[in-house]
Amino acid sequence: MKQLILAGLLVCLSFQIGCTKGRESTTQAARETGRMSDSDLKKKIETQLNSDPQLREANLSVGADADSNRVTLSGTVASEALRTRAVELARKAQPGVMIDDKIDVKPGAASQNKPRK
Repeated sequence: MKQLILAGLLVCLSFQIGCTKGRESTTQAARETGRMSDSDLKKKIETQLNSDPQLREANLSVGADADSNRVTLSGTVASEALRTRAVELARKAQPGVMIDDKIDVKPGAASQNKPRK
């Protein structure tokens, strides 16, 4: 009789554990698998770019496609060095990301541009 009760409890416990596994949200499941959304990737790159005072003043925009691990950088900077710095910072923010560099270089651009938020 004790064995029967013990077996019944084990079956109930296994059903309970199995039923709670499927209740995870898709966001939590995506985090656990290391996947991120487009907006998460975009924010990560923008945060990294904004850590540089000169790039923060530039008129850069970020487009992100997390599924294909691709980021598009566009806008205008005052020098080739700033363009290179923007691409390097984007790569640093998300190692392995593919960068589509559409940044224009126009000397004097920093004084003409206002930061975007």
